[in-house]
Amino acid sequence: MTPTRGGDRDATPGDRPAIWPFFRAIVAAGETYPYDTDMPEAQARGLRMRYRAMVFNAVVEVNGPAVALWGSLGFEILATIPEAFAHPTQGCVGLHVMHRRL
Repeated sequence: MTPTRGGDRDATPGDRPAIWPFFRAIVAAGETYPYDTDMPEAQARGLRMRYRAMVFNAVVEVNGPAVALWGSLGFEILATIPEAFAHPTQGCVGLHVMHRRL
């Protein structure tokens, strides 16, 4: 268990069974992340990308709550790729590439 601010902790492999059902529902809706809406659980396990003490994340720009959440966790918008995400109700929208130094 890795303690973080506020007594929270980082997720561990043992948390996957509890996380997967709601993450699958979010991805299947196709409104939040640029992932295949039919993504299998095995593929979801490898989504967090680390490179030289940085963590990257992609967030749909019209998802204000997700952008705010990632911002509150220390992520900043590195760039926005215009019309990179086919949102099911809003059409083509931008995709924020966010990062946080570790």
